[in-house]
Parts: sequence; C-alpha cells; structure tokens
Amino acid sequence: MEMRLFPVLLLALGLAACAPGPTPYQPLDGRDGYTEEQIDSSTWRIEFAGNADTPRRTVEDYLLYRSAEIMKTGGHARFIVLEKEIESAVAYHSFGNLPHPHLFTFRVRRDGTQADHFHHFDKFHFPGHTYALTSYTGYATIRTWTEDQAPSGLRVYDAAEVIRRLGPTIVLPRSVQG
Repeated sequence: MEMRLFPVLLLALGLAACAPGPTPYQPLDGRDGYTEEQIDSSTWRIEFAGNADTPRRTVEDYLLYRSAEIMKTGGHARFIVLEKEIESAVAYHSFGNLPHPHLFTFRVRRDGTQADHFHHFDKFHFPGHTYALTSYTGYATIRTWTEDQAPSGLRVYDAAEVIRRLGPTIVLPRSVQG
C-alpha cells in the first residue's frame, strides 16, 4: 500500500467506527425514524427515513410494518397501499490532501435537488478522495379496507399477518431493547 493512502485508510476506518448503524424502528428522532399523519377517518400518510446504514429493503419493511401497526391499533384488520415511493438521497463526503483533514458534505436527491440539512456545493470536484453514502426515505398513503377485493392493481394487506411476518426482523432502539 502506498504510504500516502495510509491516512485516507485511517480516516475511513475512523468514520466507519463512528457509524451509528442502521436506523432502528422508532418514532422520528432528528432525521431518522417514522412519522404518520391521519388524513381522514380511513387514510394515513406514513414516512420512514433511514440513515446511510439502513438498506432500502429495511426502509420498505419498516414502512409496511408501521402501516400494519396503525391499522391494528385503530381496530382495522386490513388495508391497502394507495401509493408508495422510496426516495434515495446521496451524501458525498470528500477529504483532500490538506495539512488537516477536512470533510465536505453535501446531499443531493436522485432528482438533483438539494436536501435541506446539508451544505450544497455547485461542483463535485474536491482534491483528494470522495465517497458517496446513499440513504432512503419511504412514503406511503394507506387506507383501511373492508371489501373482499382490492381495487384494480392494489393488494390488500392483513395487518396481523404483516406484523407476524415482519415482527422478527424489526430492530428497536437499544434503549427499548432493555
């Protein structure tokens, strides 16, 4: 290994050691976790935001799990997902060949728009090394369902079955795990 890459490797290992791990299943805590809003008596909008360590599949599962919890808590056995979107955002981190390590961070969504909570740079050119971290946020609009058949193209979910199937994969925050 070239000696000039050694500081880069140390910095990367240091950043990895500080990584918080995947976002646990929790109410919104800062930027990560779930939120919901009841739109009317039978419709909710749910969001789950994961950090860069949270796989897309986990975001999708937590979104569906939260939907099932809302239904079960409200006494509803089944629901449909009217719309669902998983958005990815990429944070570019760069550190250069400077006397002191500098970390430049900006975040750009897939559609090219800037995310609110990061600094934006007009160019993707930095001296040294740049790496990208992708995070995912899922959005869903759900509605209670009492009919036998779902509207064309939609699936009917059984809330208890979703909770039973996904429950073992749900990771709670350490403070709740006890």
